Amino acid sequence: MYEILFESSFKILAYGLFLAVPLVVMAFHFQDKRLWMGTGAVCGLILICLVVEWWVVTPTEEVKSKISQIAQVVENNDVEGLLKHISQKKKQVVARAGNEMPSYDFSVCNVMQFHGVKIDPNNPRRATADFMVRFNLSMRGYAGGGLRDVVLVFEKEDDDQWRIVDYSHYDPMNREGRQNFFY
Repeated sequence: MYEILFESSFKILAYGLFLAVPLVVMAFHFQDKRLWMGTGAVCGLILICLVVEWWVVTPTEEVKSKISQIAQVVENNDVEGLLKHISQKKKQVVARAGNEMPSYDFSVCNVMQFHGVKIDPNNPRRATADFMVRFNLSMRGYAGGGLRDVVLVFEKEDDDQWRIVDYSHYDPMNREGRQNFFY
């Protein structure tokens, strides 16, 4: 229910129209004022639910927004900017990203599809995101592009910012042998 109310305008509209359309048909057919009032109430509830959905930002939406910001930082080849999105408590992750990132020169990095964003049920300040990116890059004389599946593990730190605590990337054609980051 949480997901329907706070994360999906389409589902709100679909369920609302599922209720409203029969009411409108019956109100036209029977010309009953109570049915028109019911139709108005359902339309009002749809509107209220849409406003609530647009107003409330869920942790899943926060993580997706953070991933979009990170993709833009990577596309701009901003190593220092990327390192700001990684938890400073995870020195080995900072070092790995700091060594890996300068060897690439990205011209495109776009999030294509989210496979899933999962908030840890035992720790709501921890989330895992699995998504696909499209990229173009050059490195050591090679220039090309493609698709890559990326898994980022986030923790919400004391400053209320989601930061990366682990990451990995995979060939999207081979989903076998991956670490299972989902809980």
